[in-house]
Amino acid sequence: MIELAPALERSVPHLAELQARALADYAFPLTNEPTELARRLAVDAIDLGASWIATVDKRDVGFAFVARRGGFARIDSLGVIPEARTKGVGRSLVDAVLAGGRAHGDVKLVLEVDDASPPALRLYKSAGFHSWRRLVGWERDAPNVLTKDPTRTVVELPLRHAAWAAAKHAEKDLPWQFAPESIANLTPPYRAFEHDHSAYCIVRLMPDDTLKVRALIVRTEARRRGLGAVVLAGAVKQLGAKRIVVPPWCPEGLWDDFFKRAGFHQSKHAQVELRRQIEKAAAG
Repeated sequence: MIELAPALERSVPHLAELQARALADYAFPLTNEPTELARRLAVDAIDLGASWIATVDKRDVGFAFVARRGGFARIDSLGVIPEARTKGVGRSLVDAVLAGGRAHGDVKLVLEVDDASPPALRLYKSAGFHSWRRLVGWERDAPNVLTKDPTRTVVELPLRHAAWAAAKHAEKDLPWQFAPESIANLTPPYRAFEHDHSAYCIVRLMPDDTLKVRALIVRTEARRRGLGAVVLAGAVKQLGAKRIVVPPWCPEGLWDDFFKRAGFHQSKHAQVELRRQIEKAAAG
C-alpha cells in the first residue's frame, strides 16, 4: 500500500539522497548534495509543508517537491525510484499535490517535463494538465569570441542590483526559474555583471568552467543592439569560462533570434511546460 507523508517530516540530507536516486536516469538528474537542495528550496520557493513523500512497506520510494507563490503552485520535481515505478506511486503523488493545492487555496499548478518522456507526459495529461509551451536551452563553445568589441566595459555588481533590473525589465509570464521573484532569491555562488546600466546577467561558474546563465536582462529601450552578448562576454572574460549554457527554461521562439545571432546552438534536451487550473475545495 502506498502511504503519503509531508516532506517536512524528512531531513534535507535524506530528501537530497532520495531525489538523486529517483532522478538518476532522467535527462536532468539532480545532485544528492544537501546544500544544493537547500539553495533550491530558497530560490524557487519550494514549500516542504506542501510537498510529499511516498512510502511503500515503510520505505521512501518517491517524492514531489511543490513550490508556491502568489496563488500559483509548481511541481518543482517529482520522482520515483526505479524499482517502485509503474505501481501508481507517481499518480498518488500528483493527486496529493492537487489535493494540497485545493486545501491551500492555490488556483493554478504548473510544471515542466522532458519532452522526450512520453510516460511522464501521459501521467500529467491523465491528471488534467495541458501543454502550454515548449522550453528550450542554448549552448555556446568558444565564448571568448562572443563579441568582437573589446572596448566595451563590463563590471561586476551586487546580485540585488541585477534583480531590480529583472523586476523592471523582464518579460511577463516567464517560466518559474526565470521569473523576477526567483531571480531576487539568488545568492552566491551566482554572480551578477552589468554593461553601461543597460544589460545585466546573473551567472554561475560550474566546476568544469561552464558558465550557467540564470538571468540575462536588457533594458527595454536598449534591446536589439547586441548588448546581451556584450555583458555575457564580459562575464566570460572575468570568470575564465570555456563554455556557456542556458538551461532548457527558455520559451521557444521568445529569444531564439538573439541566441542564434550570438552564435549559440539549441541544446539537445527540451522541456514542455504544462498547466492546469485547481478547482476550489468544496465548502463545508
